[in-house]
Amino acid sequence: MHLLLIDEENDLKKTLTGLKTIRKITVDYCCDVPGASRRLQKKQYDLIVLEIFKNNECHLDSIAELRQISSTPIIVITKFPSISTAILAVKSGADDYYAKASDPLLWITKHLNKIGDNKVAVEEPKYTPIGHLQWDHMKKMLQQTKGNISAAARLLGINRRTLHRKISAHEQDPRH
Repeated sequence: MHLLLIDEENDLKKTLTGLKTIRKITVDYCCDVPGASRRLQKKQYDLIVLEIFKNNECHLDSIAELRQISSTPIIVITKFPSISTAILAVKSGADDYYAKASDPLLWITKHLNKIGDNKVAVEEPKYTPIGHLQWDHMKKMLQQTKGNISAAARLLGINRRTLHRKISAHEQDPRH
């Protein structure tokens, strides 16, 4: 799979370059649309990832320029996501729109699965529920204080009664 990244910053470039070894995806990089146009005339890509904010200005016209050159799917990314920009991007010819802070592996594999014969497994992120994290932290503080609720509450920065209530709630329903 061949991916073309059009972005003036290097942060996403580093992340996507890591896909080379993980998913066998080739990533070519350009910092502007004219450079991307030259690459698209020489090589066929499976996916184009375009950052539409350059020099703190929105360049939605870049999508139309790329659409005239190639029918390759275009994912628009931005550090400044908004609903209005997402609507304009899709109306301009983008296939999808994501915040730059989102997980690139998930949205790239989603689009590559649409176009490729080989299915790439999309692994959903595994999150630990906040209640579990909170309980684990409280348990750790209780162990540090050898079960002293008052001392553990001071370490946690909460009231002793609050900690006692949380412990009681967990004993009644361990899913919390």
